[in-house]
Amino acid sequence: MEPADLLIEHFRTYLNWNKCRLSVLAYLVLGLLEKQTVNFTHLTTTFPGKSQTASCYRRIQRFFLEVVFEESITARMTASLFAPEGKWQLSMDRTNWLFGMFKINILFLAINYKGMAIPILWTLLPKIQKLDQKRQA
Repeated sequence: MEPADLLIEHFRTYLNWNKCRLSVLAYLVLGLLEKQTVNFTHLTTTFPGKSQTASCYRRIQRFFLEVVFEESITARMTASLFAPEGKWQLSMDRTNWLFGMFKINILFLAINYKGMAIPILWTLLPKIQKLDQKRQA
């Protein structure tokens, strides 16, 4: 069985989606692991078949426009992929990102897996402010 097929079967136990959506999710996960980027253009090259890059790009866009992820289901599904035996080592991290003129605080809960932290839950912390406002204070 191909890796994408295994992922589709795994996702099917958690998500009540049609096969097309499950396939796109599987290709995205495999693409993220292979390319180590979230750039849609790079991820399109990992999709199987003879579809043009533009078609795969549009397919990814439609996927993210139409699909809603439920936090609790996504967290359980991700955890079961990276810690199937149920013994998890968790880590928590807060990070600041600069997005244009805004500072964004995010708190992550992640599963530690082979030297990586795989986020399963996250929340925006309330201290989001414009940089110009902070300078004026």
